Amino acid sequence: DRARARPRGFVREHLPWPKRAQIRVRYGDAREVLGRLPAGLHGTVDLVISDIFNGAQTPAHVTSTEFYAMVSALLSPDGMLAVNVADGPGLAFARGQAATLSEVFGEVAALADTQILKGRRFGNVVLVASRSMLPLDMVPRLLAGGPYPAKLVAGRELRDFMAGARPVSDAEATPSPEPSRTVFGL
Repeated sequence: DRARARPRGFVREHLPWPKRAQIRVRYGDAREVLGRLPAGLHGTVDLVISDIFNGAQTPAHVTSTEFYAMVSALLSPDGMLAVNVADGPGLAFARGQAATLSEVFGEVAALADTQILKGRRFGNVVLVASRSMLPLDMVPRLLAGGPYPAKLVAGRELRDFMAGARPVSDAEATPSPEPSRTVFGL
């Protein structure tokens, strides 16, 4: 169907990789697509990036322990999941996502601009999760020296960040908060 072919063509046009590359583009609802992936992929994937938005919000059904368990089943023993989480002052949603990932994976770290981590403005927090130790040694230096300096939060500091947040199940999942109108305005 032509409507489904467009996103794939767009991705291939803008992210050209060699035809022999073992990369497949799958289009559709992330949770449904995960459920249809071949069983042979389970336990073999090194990296999954979850940057899922419907408009300016992440849908509830891709924010739960059940969804992340589906992702976890795909990952190799040292595989990692990176999740782009949008949140605003207070960071209640990001804290809940960190607790949810911690429940499923065990190892979690957060990366974000300091002002966002302090809950002072709406923005993105990237959460990285794995069932094995995360290779974080060089990350603080890389984040500090980048064009948009950011901070790594892990270990005790991440546990403090998550304090009081509970893992989110399908039954209680909600979409990410909607940004105020001024966030995307000029």
